[in-house]
Amino acid sequence: MPVNQLIRGRRRSLATALLLGICLVAATHLILPILSPLPQPAYTGQDAVPSSLPDYAQPDDLHTAHLGRRYLSNDQPSPWGHPVMDMSCSMHTCFNFSRCRQGFTVYVYPKPTGEGDGVLGSDDESNAELGGGGETYDKILRAIRLSPYYTDDPEKACIFVPGIDTLDRDSLSPRFKAKAAAVITGYSHWHGRGENHLIFNLYAGTWPNYYEHELGIPTNRAILAKASFSTTNIRSLFDLSFPLVHSQHPLSAPAQTVAASPEPYLAKARRPILLSFKGKRYVIGSGSASRNSLYHLDNGKDILLFTTCKHGDNWRRYSDSRCALDNARYGMWDYDNLLHNSTFCLVPRGRRLGSYRFLEVLQAGCIPVVLSNDWELPFSEVIDWRRAAVWADERQLLQLPDIVRSIPDWRVIQMRQQCRFLYSAYFSSVQSIVRVTLEILADRISYLRRPGLFWNSRPGGLLVRPQFSLNPCYYPFYGPRPGPPCPAGRVEHVTAVLFCGPGCHNSLLLGVLRSLTGNGGLVRQIFVVWRSSLSPMPPSMSTLRRLVGNKIRIALSGGGGSADGNPLSLIEMPDWSLISQDAVLLINASALSAPIPQHWQQQLQQLYRLAFSVWRAQTDRAVGLQGGLHFYDDFQERWSLTTAPASGVSCLLGPVLMLHRYYAYLMSSPFAERLRRVASVFDGCDLLAWSFLVSHVTGRPPAQLLEHRTAWAQPEFLGSRQLCLQPLANALGSAMPLTVSRARMDPVS
Repeated sequence: MPVNQLIRGRRRSLATALLLGICLVAATHLILPILSPLPQPAYTGQDAVPSSLPDYAQPDDLHTAHLGRRYLSNDQPSPWGHPVMDMSCSMHTCFNFSRCRQGFTVYVYPKPTGEGDGVLGSDDESNAELGGGGETYDKILRAIRLSPYYTDDPEKACIFVPGIDTLDRDSLSPRFKAKAAAVITGYSHWHGRGENHLIFNLYAGTWPNYYEHELGIPTNRAILAKASFSTTNIRSLFDLSFPLVHSQHPLSAPAQTVAASPEPYLAKARRPILLSFKGKRYVIGSGSASRNSLYHLDNGKDILLFTTCKHGDNWRRYSDSRCALDNARYGMWDYDNLLHNSTFCLVPRGRRLGSYRFLEVLQAGCIPVVLSNDWELPFSEVIDWRRAAVWADERQLLQLPDIVRSIPDWRVIQMRQQCRFLYSAYFSSVQSIVRVTLEILADRISYLRRPGLFWNSRPGGLLVRPQFSLNPCYYPFYGPRPGPPCPAGRVEHVTAVLFCGPGCHNSLLLGVLRSLTGNGGLVRQIFVVWRSSLSPMPPSMSTLRRLVGNKIRIALSGGGGSADGNPLSLIEMPDWSLISQDAVLLINASALSAPIPQHWQQQLQQLYRLAFSVWRAQTDRAVGLQGGLHFYDDFQERWSLTTAPASGVSCLLGPVLMLHRYYAYLMSSPFAERLRRVASVFDGCDLLAWSFLVSHVTGRPPAQLLEHRTAWAQPEFLGSRQLCLQPLANALGSAMPLTVSRARMDPVS
């Protein structure tokens, strides 16, 4: 090869290499910056496992709700102009437990008036803007004041609740309180961070993005009880997911004038319609994607999905080609009828994650199918929604029919029953919803956390007091369950409580004691509550001890006569912690006919054994004599009582009553304070109070025994007892709790 050609070839190779090098440098400086990620804002929160976890952490510790998330830092301004909340908060880092040393109490700040608060002016415009909280928020504050945790002394408070309405934080809403931030930060116990404050919120953010934390108030370290919380933004075991409550939701359970009729489809697995929905579709904007696609699932037979474009003033501006057809079909079904005739009801997200229809669906006994990705369902900290709801992915909408058809009938019945239980126990009134919120916080603070069984089984967490026991074995309504067996011996014997009021004398008391001691060891403990006007001094303890013997423990309380002659109330129980047996026999000795012959003592002994046998078969019910039936008198427009034997029984009026020890605890606890107050005002309402309490907890009627009219006097105070029916129901914050039974327990021989 000639030398000149070799030289030219090498020059071309060098030129090509040089050109490639220039192109590589250009790509490095021009193309790579385009492909590289945008700079990220500063974040707090750990992407990796926190160093506080042990080297060999449990799987549950590695899967806590807050690991691996990224949040805006506390000092970084948010897009809406207020600092975001402290996302690292937990009960141990952002809550001052020292304020709760005197127990769990809640204080509500007074409503701001704009006058003399040092923050706002006192002009009429400020007063109008601050005063007049929304109807729902007024119900929430009233429910707090009606709870046993309320205190009017801020120095004794553990939790503080703002007096200004914080439910609607949509800046375009007419209920938006623009000066709420100034009011809240000016509270005397806010201290710049909001520790130990509880803020309720239903609507956050505004058009078009509806940011979840766009509250317009500096929440900082305050606990949020918020609707439409997402699983990625709720501070686990600190915030609470709150239900979206309509302004028409009742404060307490609605008044009832007729007996509730059983739902025809409650026991059937499948209702006529498999899956239904009726509601708005937004066409554009947040929440529109899923609702705009629902028509693909409607088959016109057992899947009926009705939508309308008519919402807002300018809906025609955004209407699409399907709006005319959707609007025409929308009125084919009444909304309530559709819910009550559907097995499953679709609950898609609205503009925000939550929806009003979630509670409406539960009330109708329709199983909710949640179509709202990332929504933290209400009170999911304690409620196991897997037993009552179905989840569907918004990205896999077309799989919905196959999902609901694959659920077996037995599972459908279980889920429907659970829906009805959850609604009646926790969501039927604003008072119940607020009470759940407070009880969850009280459990966190006292460390007496109710197990999931209490919250997700009847009668529900609100009616089970952790101060009594955290062991299900000591309650009357939990049947056989997996786990270690319950200790034996607590249901083998009876504790008797004798009430001796005006008209009771020593010989009558001794006769009742003889009937109790001659029962083959059935009675192991006797309490005598004495307040007799005939005999100022009860028998001496030595006399009682000689009569009952040494095997039976006896205690005497309430010595001294009654100056005013008022009857002794059968709710004046001894200290429940002293009662050793689960079966408690209450006897009103003043109702006995004196003296007591020998054959009457034998009848009483048979009665005690019969009552105990019936009670052991159903320990959650009250067992006793002389049943009464409540009914609504349309003429007098009030509840009344009848003692007609063929009418049925819903309450017990007789002088002998057997019930579980737990009810004795409830009656003496703050839970029944209003009930005790009503029973003390009306004559003869003490026994009715026991029937109301037991039926309120269990939803079951009492068990009536065969009556022995030879030994007992006729029931008195029937007129005054009729007057206390409605006050007793109101004292429990519920509709009439009494239920009717037509059964009577008679001995076989």
